[in-house]
Amino acid sequence: MVIRFKSIFNLFTLSALMLSLLGSALTFTPAYAANITVDTSADENNTGASCSLREAIIAANTDAAYGGCLAGSGSGTDTIAFADNYTITLSLGTQLPLVTTTISIKGNGATNTIVRANAAANTVTYRVFEVGGAGILTLSGLTVSNGVCLEACGGGGGVYNAGTLSASNVTFSANSASNGGGIYNSGGTLTLLGVNFNSNSASSFGGGIFNDGGINSTLTNINFSANSASNGAGMFNESSSPTLTKVTFSANVASIRGGGMYNSSSSPTLTNVTFSTNSAVNAGGGMNNEFTSNPTLTNSTFNANTAGFGGGMSNDTSSPTLINVTFSGNIAGKTNGGGMFNNGNSSPTLKNTLIANSGTSGDCKNDSTSSLNVASTNNLLESAGTACSQTNGVNGNIIGSDPNLGTLTGSPAHFPLNSGSPAIDAGDAAICAATPVNNTSQNGIVRPQGNRCDIGSYEFDPLPAVLSSIRVSANPTSAASVDFTVTFSESVTGVDLTDFSLTTSGVSSTAVSGLSGTGSVYTVSVNTGTGAGKIRLDVLDDNTIIDLNLNPLSAGFTSGQVYTVRTTTFTDVPTSYWAWQYIERLASAGVTGGCGTGIYCPDATVTRAQMAVFLLKGIHGSSYTPPAVGLSTGFGDVPVDAFAAAFIKQLAAEGVTSGCGNGNYCPDSVVTRAQMAIFLLKARNGSGYTPPAVGVSTGFADVATDAFAAAFIKQLVADGITAGCGNSNYCPNDSVTRAQMAVFLVRAFNLP
Repeated sequence: MVIRFKSIFNLFTLSALMLSLLGSALTFTPAYAANITVDTSADENNTGASCSLREAIIAANTDAAYGGCLAGSGSGTDTIAFADNYTITLSLGTQLPLVTTTISIKGNGATNTIVRANAAANTVTYRVFEVGGAGILTLSGLTVSNGVCLEACGGGGGVYNAGTLSASNVTFSANSASNGGGIYNSGGTLTLLGVNFNSNSASSFGGGIFNDGGINSTLTNINFSANSASNGAGMFNESSSPTLTKVTFSANVASIRGGGMYNSSSSPTLTNVTFSTNSAVNAGGGMNNEFTSNPTLTNSTFNANTAGFGGGMSNDTSSPTLINVTFSGNIAGKTNGGGMFNNGNSSPTLKNTLIANSGTSGDCKNDSTSSLNVASTNNLLESAGTACSQTNGVNGNIIGSDPNLGTLTGSPAHFPLNSGSPAIDAGDAAICAATPVNNTSQNGIVRPQGNRCDIGSYEFDPLPAVLSSIRVSANPTSAASVDFTVTFSESVTGVDLTDFSLTTSGVSSTAVSGLSGTGSVYTVSVNTGTGAGKIRLDVLDDNTIIDLNLNPLSAGFTSGQVYTVRTTTFTDVPTSYWAWQYIERLASAGVTGGCGTGIYCPDATVTRAQMAVFLLKGIHGSSYTPPAVGLSTGFGDVPVDAFAAAFIKQLAAEGVTSGCGNGNYCPDSVVTRAQMAIFLLKARNGSGYTPPAVGVSTGFADVATDAFAAAFIKQLVADGITAGCGNSNYCPNDSVTRAQMAVFLVRAFNLP
């Protein structure tokens, strides 16, 4: 055993030694991305122990240590970060090295990491960054400023991109070039998110960006402000079709055309984009489209842009598509289309688009060769005289009406529609539902909020309102607790007990005690306290109840239904009396004032004369007065001056009764329960009413199928007006008491 153990041990030791000797040959070096840290604000090139930004780019490109910087990885993305907040000035007099590999430069925020060509603008002759055809550069959290690239330099004061450039949370400021003051994108891929272009300039094209043949350019949450150029002060697109979402062009100035954007043989897609206060001397203060440029604009706004032609937009040999776009306050020279000017066989398509407030320059102007596309529909143009030949009422167009716009708000900015605007619910719903709108709006509200979507970029969202507060429990009531149902105009949240108050009289110690429900319908429980009186539930306007779009209630609500609590109108009908609630409802409806001073006489029988009064007031309301009786009541036993003479005559006129026979009415005879069934159903359903056949049974043991009023009695039960007198009987020949009459009338005529 010992010998065998030693043999195994020796074999293991030999194997381990061989592996150790072969170690260097078996070493595996994985591919990984390098992290290079810039630790100086100085612009150095292979001098000193510090790692400058210039040296870091060289190290990443060459995959070799350079200056004080670590080597790049050789594969993957090399990330360059900053040890501190630096303002780096390119003092060596040249741009940063050409990016030829995959590099990510991560600053500490646009105000903390600044890379600039010089401390002052327009004082050097070189740009800041350049990306080669094979290069992939990602910038984030920094500012690029004061680069200059004129004429022979080739353009792109901030960045020249021939490869792939991505930037997020970056500011391009005070860069200048012949083309592309901020960025010149030369056939490369451009992806921008949360980027600001401010005060950049170009002597020719694209103060902010010159997009020259860019194959894939995507701009999201971008702001172009106070940039300048001869053409396309904010952005110039040449043979490219970028996608822009949530972009603002403001106060950009072009000395020739395209204050905000100039498109040349380009068809960009713009969604939720705003052009505001941009200007061009010649054409297209907001946007200029030429040489078969056909952009698509959705949920976008043009505000207060100015130009000689087409203050908002100018189209020359171009046919853009505008869907749910709003133009307001754009101005052009003379009558040259403050909102839009079309020339050179242009044929724009406008759908659900609004143009207004263009002053004397007019909303929309075509030259003799241009016209709106026949597919244009559901547009609102305020100026009937300059509406690009659109006709009011044709194709859903509204021509010559003030759109009633609110004040510019939001980001990107848009014009709200004030309540009552003719643009509300006037759009084409199918267009709003289809791509590219997809039921969205510039103000973030899902379309439609009404029966149809709205014209323009904005979707009007009415403030939620209380529609009703109605009783759920029986009324009048002697209960300790009652319920109200509160209905809102739309689904709301934030509803709690503190949103309600009680308006009362005659009662004390009342309280809102419970709440249930969701969406637009809530049930509120109220303790009725002590005493006799009335209780109304009110809804407070305290800004805590909001709809799904965070809009608060438009107003409180104080006109809901009222409970009558433990009130005794008649001294002989206490709250404990079996028909108290019905008698109180009958009195509240004004059908009866009782049988004497403060009494109702609930157990007294009802005469046929009294029945005439009860029925007609039940039919027509408490204030009903029948026509004058005239010379005759029509009945031999009812003189013209008899009690209820006019009511009796009118009851017969309405076909509810023909009397008791032989030309008489029998006004003092007591009404039986069988007669009551006929009176009630004819009064409620009309004189020609005939109930369904009685069938094999009336449902009552004491009412045969061939008995007087059998079919009426059975139908009275089917209508829920009575359940009989007990023990499966109806008691058809019993007299009707005034208490029973109250129940019959309240149920038959649904008295409150």
